[in-house]
Amino acid sequence: MKGSAIGIIAAGCLVVGFGAGFVLRPVTAPVTASPVAASLGVAAGVPQPSEEEATAAVRRYRRFAPRWNVRR
Repeated sequence: MKGSAIGIIAAGCLVVGFGAGFVLRPVTAPVTASPVAASLGVAAGVPQPSEEEATAAVRRYRRFAPRWNVRR
């Protein structure tokens, strides 16, 4: 097979896969809340940290992070 034929087949598979995913998503996982709220854990009832708790967690991470991973 030529490279162009493989590319066309791959593109077709991607189109079919994404199309099936978008069509079947409402069937397999009905949306009860907005996608942003669901991704943040709000819909699941997970409590969110306060601003102070989040800031403290970032500071703790930066204190113990490797040197090459910390931006200055």
